[in-house]
Amino acid sequence: ALKEKPPALLGLTTQIVAAHLSRNELTAAELPDFIRRIHESLAHIATIDCRHRSALAASAAVKGRLVH
Repeated sequence: ALKEKPPALLGLTTQIVAAHLSRNELTAAELPDFIRRIHESLAHIATIDCRHRSALAASAAVKGRLVH
């Protein structure tokens, strides 16, 4: 089951799946796993981006303290 995620993540998943299906065929049995993999991939990317932003913010805060 999909855990609650930001609506943007669900929207992006929908757009990617729809775009893929407009040019490719999947069986009904393949579709749920395909949707899950796309969603998990986007969630992973979002997690990495958040961690990266947090690290950058922490680094900037430390640099700011060293300057003062």
